[in-house]
Formats: sequence, C-alpha cells, structure tokens
Amino acid sequence: MRLPFSHVQKLQRGEELGGGGHEQLSPLRHRNNQSPKKSGILAIGSRDRTAVLHRAHKPLRSPTKTTRPATPEALPQPDFLTYEPEPDIPGVGSQKRAAQFYNWSQMMPELVQDLLEIQHKTESLRYIERLSAPVRHCPCNKRVLKVTLIQFNDISETTLQLCTCSNAAAPRQLLRAGFFACSPCNPTLAVDITLLDFVRNLFLHISPNNTAFCRALEETLAERGLRLFSGELRLRFNNALQWYTQVVVMARKHVDNALVAARTLARDAHDADTEALVQTSDEREEMAPEMPHPQASVREAEKVLEACPLSEAELLAKWQEQVAFQTQPISRRSKNQGQQTINAVFAAERSIETLSSKIRKLELSLAELTGDQALAQQERLAELESALRKVKKNKRKNENKLGTGDTATLKLLRYKEALGLSASLSARIPPRSIIEVEALTRLVGRATWCPRLGSIK
Repeated sequence: MRLPFSHVQKLQRGEELGGGGHEQLSPLRHRNNQSPKKSGILAIGSRDRTAVLHRAHKPLRSPTKTTRPATPEALPQPDFLTYEPEPDIPGVGSQKRAAQFYNWSQMMPELVQDLLEIQHKTESLRYIERLSAPVRHCPCNKRVLKVTLIQFNDISETTLQLCTCSNAAAPRQLLRAGFFACSPCNPTLAVDITLLDFVRNLFLHISPNNTAFCRALEETLAERGLRLFSGELRLRFNNALQWYTQVVVMARKHVDNALVAARTLARDAHDADTEALVQTSDEREEMAPEMPHPQASVREAEKVLEACPLSEAELLAKWQEQVAFQTQPISRRSKNQGQQTINAVFAAERSIETLSSKIRKLELSLAELTGDQALAQQERLAELESALRKVKKNKRKNENKLGTGDTATLKLLRYKEALGLSASLSARIPPRSIIEVEALTRLVGRATWCPRLGSIK
C-alpha cells in the first residue's frame, strides 16, 4: 500500500491517520533482527525506527476491562525509536591478561639487565652451577612465597622472601637463581632457564607444540617419581616460555645497539686519525726538497768515479765478481738428507737415554762417597750433564731441519718402534700377566699417538 506525503507528515508529528489506526511496536535491538510479525504495512524511517500501519480497523480491546485514563508515564511514545548499541565490556580473563601484560612490560628492562649479568657470570649459561639460591638481607617487612621449580630431571620447592624493594620482586630473585617465573606477581611455578633456552631453540626448528612437550616432560618426570597434577604445567610453562623469549630478544637487541654505538665511535676515531695522517703527509710533501734531476745524479757519479784510485779494469773485475757471487745457484739438497737427519735424531735419542741412565747412577752413588772420591764423582757428573745438554741441542737442531713429510715419517717410525717394544714385552712376560701387557700396550700407544697420521695398520 502506498502512503501519500500528507500521511507521512502526520506520522512524523505523532498524529493518527484518518480511516485507519496504527500500533506502536517495540524498537529493534539490532539491525539484523527480524521485523515483528504484525498484520498491516511496515514503514521504516531514518535511524532504524519502525512502525506498523493498519488500513481500516483499530486494535481490539477486551470488553470486561475498563479503559484507564492516560498517566504521564503511560503516554504513547513516538513511533520511531533510535537504536543504540550496547558497549563492549571485557571479561574477567581479558582483564587478567591485560594486567599481566602491563606488569611484565614494567619489569622487562630490569629482567634484561639481570639476564645479561647472568650470561656474563655463567659464560652464556655454560657454567650454570655458578648461580646461587636467592637470599634476601633486607630490613623491610617480608612475606613468604613458595614456588615450585621445574628442571630437566627434578622438581623441587623453594621459599622466597618478598618485600616492597625494587630488586626483591619474585621474578628477579628467581632469574638471578637461574629460573624464570610463570607470572610477574606471586608466581607459583618457575622453570629452569637452560630448559627454556633448549625449548626456544627447539621450536625454531620444528613446529611449536607446547602441549606435546609438556606432556612428554610430565611423563618423564613421573617415571622418576616426580608428579604434578594433570595439565598443571602446560599453561604456566607456556607463559614462562613466552616471556623468557621476549627477554632474550630484548637482551640481544640491547647488545646489538651497544655494538653499533661502539662501531660508530671506532669508525669516527679511525676517520679522524686517517684525516690527520693525510694532512701530515700533505705537509711533508710540501716541506720535502725537490728530487734531483737524473742527469745531475749521473754527473755526480762520474765525479766519484774519476776520484777513485782504482783503474777502470780493476773496477770492472770487482763488479763481475759481485755479480757472480749474487747469481750463483742454490746448493741442491741430497735425496737422502732427510733420512740421514732422521737417523741422527734417533741416534741422539739413544745417546740421551744412555747419558740419562749414567747420570742417575752417579747421583745414587754420590750419596755414599766422601772426600776426593765425591769431588771426582761430581766432576764426572758435571761432564755428563754438559754432554747431555749438547746432545739435546743437536737433536732439536736436526728436528728443526726436517720438513713436513720428514716430520710425519719420524713420528711414524717412533710409533712402530713403540709397537715393537710392546710386542717384545708380550713375548718376555709369562701368560699369567697378559692383562698387564695389554695395559702397557695401550699406555705406550697413547703416548706415541699422532693425530695427523690417523690409524696405522
């Protein structure tokens, strides 16, 4: 049914239409709600206001009920009502997460400094045992907090003393002891930072699955008699891992910024030094005397030659001798020189062994002698020690002459000689002492093993 413009104006003024009635409806609470089911014509105006129009009848009334006079509270309301959306109020969980985020953010700079100190003290968590348990010596009023500590192979409990001091916060105390808390305020669980560091690197190479890892850790600890309530670890472990990763990232960023600043200072200092050197070289070039002309040098050399008492023929002979000496070929090495040097080294080692044995015998017998015999024995001992020093010096000299290949050959021969010694010992010792022979063989092989040569058959 099409309404004329005059009827629409009446509706806007709140007047009734002639020849028909209208009934006011409840306003729409949402734009997507269905229209009320009423007979008649539905008219929709601006701002989502609705009304139902009837063509030729008014609403029916019960005959037993009397019509009451209209009170100010019961006066008819306008046909068109405005839709106002309800405000979005966050739930309890959202408020808790927002507060936790705010507390972690406020504490993050202090945790970064603590983590840097720990990495310096433990050499990048290599010596984690250098960290000690948290101990507080503060006159403030303290309260006690019990925290469960999770490690690779252990579950333990510790007691923290908390107060209002800035460095007495539970996460800072736990971090200085090598653990990271699951909550910024009153944590009940903390995880070993070495375990968190392992999981952080693990999740960089596989798909992160915190639930599976926590179940595996719970079952592993349960097999060792260490149990937690089912599902108790997952949420708190996830919180600790998330914020520990954030602390590590911020610590690395802090170190990178410090390195960039240091490199900038070093580059500026290098540029300043280079500029000073360039200016100094320019000043030296300006102050340096001019080079003489080549012709002038030739004339000066001719004057020196004329003043020389030697004749031209004698000078030419001296020149030829100098050229011949400077251009003589290098002496060729003998093919057997390396083997001869190796033999000399072995001979020196045998001499050293013999002289050392004699020196030990003389030292033992010197305690029993007196008078002239003791003096003679001391002179003999001094001669042997002098000879031993000379032999050692010649041995070192011959070893320095060897090249890379000859040095490897020398080590190989020493190893074979040690194997021959162990074989001869095995032949001489009775079978009942074969265990001692094997131990001696391993000892000799280990003392003469050469890592560069590898295994020798």
